[in-house]
Amino acid sequence: MKCPSCGTRWKHADGMMCGCGYQFVFDPKTEGLADGRFAAALRRASANGTRYFTANQLYSEFARRSRTSAVGPFVAAGLASLLLIGALLYQRWGLAAVGALFTLLLVGVGVGCLRSRPIPKERFDQLLARWVAAKGHPDRLITTPRLDTPPPRWAEHDMYDYGVRCILLVDRPEIVDLLVLNGLHAQEGALVLSMDGYPQYLTDRAEGLLAQYPDLPVYLLHDATSAGIAAAQRFHARPSLPVEPERVIDLGLYPSDTRHFRRLKQLGLGSGNEQAPLDLLPYPTLQRATHVALAAGVPIAVLAMRQAAGVGGTGGDGATFHDSDTRGGWDDVSDFG
Repeated sequence: MKCPSCGTRWKHADGMMCGCGYQFVFDPKTEGLADGRFAAALRRASANGTRYFTANQLYSEFARRSRTSAVGPFVAAGLASLLLIGALLYQRWGLAAVGALFTLLLVGVGVGCLRSRPIPKERFDQLLARWVAAKGHPDRLITTPRLDTPPPRWAEHDMYDYGVRCILLVDRPEIVDLLVLNGLHAQEGALVLSMDGYPQYLTDRAEGLLAQYPDLPVYLLHDATSAGIAAAQRFHARPSLPVEPERVIDLGLYPSDTRHFRRLKQLGLGSGNEQAPLDLLPYPTLQRATHVALAAGVPIAVLAMRQAAGVGGTGGDGATFHDSDTRGGWDDVSDFG
């Protein structure tokens, strides 16, 4: 076991506490998981402690590098039968027939390993709960909304010095916090709030802006889930802000869009009809996709299709759809496939 605290290769036989005093959370002998792997996922999700992230993003980082074989149980259950069949084939047709049988077996195992599946989300939630109980709440992990009251000494002219060029509505408070705490609102000149009015003090501000500037663009960004789609439909049917529904531009995802995202495919959500929260995408991907979607005024899924098809083009600010640099691109690996 490698200690996440001091980097020492600690022997399991020496106990579950490293010589530096670090107490291991997971026992790799019984759980097939070491603390270092979980700590590495935390570092990736938080960009080494510099970025806020959600539990879904942490799961996404952990799961794509922690896959389990889909064929293990079948191989174990069928091995005795195959040995028996091999013995019978040997008696009747000789060694060549046995070789052919086991060649097919090895091919089947190889195909099954290629189809390995990520750790289930329910299992990961249990691991995260154990980590939090042992090590405390990870820094910058967003689990509950924290922007429901104005910051201390909040002043309107300071809060909006960046200027508001659009209103961006999302379907979950956690996504509001994710985008705002990471500074997307200032980068895009966007007033970010939820469709049901979180945080309230920003809802009041949005109503005032729309009264003053009736043509201010309003965008929706939602999950590819029944809850996210229902929230968007409710807003279109009865907007909670003084805006005409036909003026609202939907940038969000739908289950049919999941096939365009390589990261979602890595998580077993690539057939095009699964439920997928927006924040299963890494934050750099989500930030850049939102930036280009706002500039072009088209849904994120359209950008994904163009990226996957290799179609050139730019957003309204000249941003390309092919930028893969982690400082401003989709992700460290392409998320579209």
